[in-house]
Amino acid sequence: MKHSAQIVTFLFFTGFFLLGMKLVPDYGISYDEDSQRSYGFIVAQHINEWFPFSEEQIEKRNLLDYDNRYHGPIFTTTAYFLEQWLSPNDYREKMLLRHRMTFILFWLATFIFYQLGKFRFGDWRWALLGSLCLILSPRIFGHSFFNPKDIPMLCLYLLASWTLLQLLKQKSWPLLVLHALACGLAISMRITGLALVALTLFFLILDWVNEGLHQKTLMKNSLMVMVFPLLAFLFATAFWPTLWSQPLYQMGQAFTHMAKFNWEGNILFQGGWVKSTELPMYYPLWWMVISIPLIYLFFFLVAFAKTIYSTGENLFQKQKIYRSVDQQTDLVLLSLIVVPLLAVIIKRAVLYDGWRHLFFIYPALLMLALVGFRSFWQQWLSTAMGRQMVLRFSFWVISGLFLGKVAWDMVYMHPMQYVYFNELADDKAFGNYEIDYWGLSYKQGFEALLASDQRDSIFVDFGEGPVWPNYFLLAKAQQKRIFLTKDRFKADYYITNYRYWNDWREAYRNGRDPFTKDMHLNLSVKGQKVLSIFKVTSSNSTK
Repeated sequence: MKHSAQIVTFLFFTGFFLLGMKLVPDYGISYDEDSQRSYGFIVAQHINEWFPFSEEQIEKRNLLDYDNRYHGPIFTTTAYFLEQWLSPNDYREKMLLRHRMTFILFWLATFIFYQLGKFRFGDWRWALLGSLCLILSPRIFGHSFFNPKDIPMLCLYLLASWTLLQLLKQKSWPLLVLHALACGLAISMRITGLALVALTLFFLILDWVNEGLHQKTLMKNSLMVMVFPLLAFLFATAFWPTLWSQPLYQMGQAFTHMAKFNWEGNILFQGGWVKSTELPMYYPLWWMVISIPLIYLFFFLVAFAKTIYSTGENLFQKQKIYRSVDQQTDLVLLSLIVVPLLAVIIKRAVLYDGWRHLFFIYPALLMLALVGFRSFWQQWLSTAMGRQMVLRFSFWVISGLFLGKVAWDMVYMHPMQYVYFNELADDKAFGNYEIDYWGLSYKQGFEALLASDQRDSIFVDFGEGPVWPNYFLLAKAQQKRIFLTKDRFKADYYITNYRYWNDWREAYRNGRDPFTKDMHLNLSVKGQKVLSIFKVTSSNSTK
């Protein structure tokens, strides 16, 4: 059986790796990627000033004067060095290299999630089902090919979550150092990783209180509590060059920057424009409710109720917080979700573009959903023997149909899984919420336009978004046929992903602007417009 498990697991992860690497070129380039690449160059120049590795100046801008210096640099700086090492030939290859890096990191995360599942359930089959559900998470899956900030944070937060549970189970110095390293990496990706440090200290102390403060272990445990935050801080500083000159001061500045991020803009939410500084407190929760598959949300709520109930029961009846490793694990997972979420809500942190800034809590949510799934199957369906088999079989069939629907949606939507909405919103998303706020669909838009118009020269005006990066992502032969212009009277077409569709574009869409009246083609997903291409009427063209 053990040999069979190893073969199945190997085939599963190998197959997913090969599939992902094949799909990488299908995805376009998002808003953040060029700026993140530039940031990596700035950080590399700062590193070069401390530890010279190149005689050439990498970047003229000074890191400590750069507006985004408090953004986590670990992923983009690693990408810079990998880019220098592999020396891809052109812009397309450079960006595809970064996309492959993002996917490989997510692929590793699915394996860590598998290990976390084995830790929680002690069964490789449940662990493998969990990894499959992580893959069958449309928005997360789509982002895993291009998102240079939120996906790396998800992966590192997951790694630190796993090392935390290992540390709580077996308190040893090697595990403490390993967990501090994982926390340092997460902090150097995003300052919200500090939540891991706070939660680690909380659960180390809670564990001792729960078990009783025995004199035999008190000295060792107290020393761990004192040493751990220092180690995590040292690792975070090592991976975050902005902190090198004034570690404590710069860390404080980074935390303040996160809490009071000064971006102000209008966000399309529930059919209206809302200032980023005036979003309702339920904004991230609402986005999670409408963009996570409903089957995961349902079983997460089952596990949530189960964890709260068992904790309360233990407190009142046994004067303990938890009575088993499983109960402790579930409480840790719930805390890894609730603490960052409450911090964002209470501090009214500026969020935008859905809940992507909180993607890192998703693996813990999904693992609890799996806990709820198994609890529902094992306990809540335990009825009379005559009906038990029928109920459990029906339960698996219905659950399989729900997962099959998610899988079908992902295949149907490819490569736009990142705009997924569940059944609560998928028929009314357009005009109420941002759809392709990342701008990746320009790549598919150009490809569709080239397929529909066979001319050698096509002039295209464009709206907001990473239009030029997606243009350069096209094959050379495709690029030669498209000419981007901001002269509306010279253009054959106007292409837009409806990002920041302001008054001018509203007039343009309604035919009041002389630029165009004719829709040429739409890219839609599940009936929702993602990108449109308008045709310039011949009477308004000056060519």
